[in-house]
Amino acid sequence: MTSNDVSCPECQKQIKAKPELQGKKVRCKGCGHIFVIPAATEARPAAKVATTEDLESYGLAADKDEGVLRCAHCAKELESADAVICLHCGYNMRTRQRVATVKVEEITPGDRLMWLLPGFLCLVGIVLLIGFDLFYCLVLPKKLVKSDWEFVTYGGIRLWVVIFTIFIMIFLGRFAVRRLIFQPTPPEQERRV
Repeated sequence: MTSNDVSCPECQKQIKAKPELQGKKVRCKGCGHIFVIPAATEARPAAKVATTEDLESYGLAADKDEGVLRCAHCAKELESADAVICLHCGYNMRTRQRVATVKVEEITPGDRLMWLLPGFLCLVGIVLLIGFDLFYCLVLPKKLVKSDWEFVTYGGIRLWVVIFTIFIMIFLGRFAVRRLIFQPTPPEQERRV
């Protein structure tokens, strides 16, 4: 029976683990950390090194300088040995993700006006609804005396019409405040290519 050398993830102390402990939890004698002994990895055959002929068959040129570090994404030469991000494609060597740049369109005064216009229209709607309520409650009852439409000026109907218009005003006011005060600039738009 051979033992595998395993290091503790916390204190990096080397521990000799027997093969039957693979996949089981053990406690490090150095720091007391409990961790799982990883399964032994099978020996993989060595990867074949690409020859100049192999590279040329794929349309690639062989690298003259063997010590050059290259990006894992675009295979271009890195700026230095400790470079984290490739300057050519934006690939991050540590996180293994590509940093993408997004081009956005410039916000024009016309875009800003079109963004704010619904908020201004909501304010105009609120003023019109207030005018309607005043007309409906104060002027209309006097004009409809002794007519077939006099029932629309009864107190209960007027109350519900005013309540309904107040709810509409609240909705319009919330939208206007959000658009004109909290979010006065339009969102950025990605550039169309």
